[in-house]
Amino acid sequence: MLKEIIAVATLAVSLHASAFRLVDASTKAVMPLAAITDRSGNVVGMTDNNGEIPEISSDRYPITFYTYV
Repeated sequence: MLKEIIAVATLAVSLHASAFRLVDASTKAVMPLAAITDRSGNVVGMTDNNGEIPEISSDRYPITFYTYV
């Protein structure tokens, strides 16, 4: 089953992995190994085992997160 988590980042700066984590809105559990796609639908990264989001260039925004559960 595909659980789609959409988070649109509209900031004009890059994310820093040490500062941001992807968490489930309902359970507040971190979301490890979620795929991150850019505005064109290209995969540009993944969250790590702790749900940390890698640095992504602002020219790739907005970004979307996808995870399988």
